[in-house]
Amino acid sequence: MYFNRNMITNGSKIYKIRVKYARSKNLTHSAACAVLREIVLNSGNDVLRMDSNKAWPRITFGPVLEPAADSKCEFCDIYFPSPQNAEEVKKRLNAVSKEGFEFLEAKNIPFVFPSVENLACAAEFVLEYDGKPEISKENLISSEVIEVADGKKLKIIIPLNKSREVIDGFAKFEGAKIVKENLLWRGSDGVLTPL
Repeated sequence: MYFNRNMITNGSKIYKIRVKYARSKNLTHSAACAVLREIVLNSGNDVLRMDSNKAWPRITFGPVLEPAADSKCEFCDIYFPSPQNAEEVKKRLNAVSKEGFEFLEAKNIPFVFPSVENLACAAEFVLEYDGKPEISKENLISSEVIEVADGKKLKIIIPLNKSREVIDGFAKFEGAKIVKENLLWRGSDGVLTPL
């Protein structure tokens, strides 16, 4: 069966660009979504609008954020009525970006590809800490202590359905610094791979 790379709605094609961005901690998911909508609207990019609310751009957001963690790997899909140059879209987004947001990558994605929210199943975090906080192994897919010049860091991979619980618990330890490094998806071979 043949699939068109772009969906046709009301006789018009829809084009999608997947954007990877970094954001600082202490933002709830709904607050981050509101900031992203504002940035997209102010960027001057010719985006599609929501059917239910024409004031909002059509965006698919990635998995729910962990407010206690900085992140280098959040994603959203932005929808357009015509083909766009992904690098130009990224430049325009960065030109009007808010404090705590930086757009790192943008790429054209066929409309039929699943959203990041549907693809991602786990997240990789790097944790810096003072002392020896305990993290229950039952909530982890894997963990590895990384020796660095100024102490130790712990790299962990957590299923997305446990990430908020584990990260909020870790954030209570003194000196805790948490960075989400990667969102991961599991291919047909069972291997976890960064998006």
